[in-house]
Amino acid sequence: MVPEQPSPWRHPDYVPVFLSHSNEGKETATDLKSQLADYYIEAFVAHEDIEPASQWVEVIEHALQSCEALVALVTPDFSASDWTDQEVGYCLGRNTLVLPVRLGHDPYGFVGRYQAIPGLNMPAEELATSIWDVLVASAISIRMVEAFVTAFERSDSYVTSLKLARGLNKVPTFTSDQLTRLSRAQEINSNVSGAYGVREKIAEVARTAQEDARSVSSGTGQAVSPSERLILVTPVRGVTVKSPFEVRGYANAMEGNIIVAGRTLGVLQGPAGVGSQDAFLRKYDSAGEELWTRQFGTASNDLAYTVAVDSTGVYIAGQTKG
Repeated sequence: MVPEQPSPWRHPDYVPVFLSHSNEGKETATDLKSQLADYYIEAFVAHEDIEPASQWVEVIEHALQSCEALVALVTPDFSASDWTDQEVGYCLGRNTLVLPVRLGHDPYGFVGRYQAIPGLNMPAEELATSIWDVLVASAISIRMVEAFVTAFERSDSYVTSLKLARGLNKVPTFTSDQLTRLSRAQEINSNVSGAYGVREKIAEVARTAQEDARSVSSGTGQAVSPSERLILVTPVRGVTVKSPFEVRGYANAMEGNIIVAGRTLGVLQGPAGVGSQDAFLRKYDSAGEELWTRQFGTASNDLAYTVAVDSTGVYIAGQTKG
């Protein structure tokens, strides 16, 4: 009997990111793993994260199946590896965000269509910040911001607090709860309150959010709270869907309607969410007006990757950790 393989991820509050690299990128991957951890990004690096006696192919596949994004360290020998192209293709196939980093070689193939981060001769700390800058504004923004706030709450040094504070103004939006947690972090964590200038930066972000809430109005003329601000605009078949959630897939329905699927950390339907991260379905008409929403999941994290529609009903595929 083959023993069950343990999860490749050790920190449930971190965003799981797969680092794809060849031999020339090995040292960079190791250094990046350490620097990304400050942002609560858990980077999977095969030569460090696979336990002795583990079935390493299964561990890599598990990491590819469950990562939120893949960062490809494209060195001159990247294509010579037996694994890197397969890792990238695996994630592209499951519609996972792929971010190439140019380390002496241009991205190629399907991943060549994406803008690469120039990383050659860049210090690991600076490169990690550049990667975070892209990810926090990407399709996985919701998860990135939540992990960022948690990193602030648990900061273990002045240096880490200062590093995180430099990213405050790059976050697309904070919910009202996250703003409260950032303010509270100054009260409960001396590494935050004692770091020079951090208190002022948090206050500035909170003040900006309050001003936005007063100046932005909804269709009924009422103020929109920070938690309701639009953080993602996803073009779907010519219809612009604005949403405080992440859309991962869509399907055409009858009469020009569309059904989108994805995940949310908030409440889209009902008085409260089911778990910490729920899957959802939402139907829009051809003008982008919401027709109905279904939010569902377990007490843990759930995600709908894709959706299909036929005459018998609506079908989704996704992932659950519950």
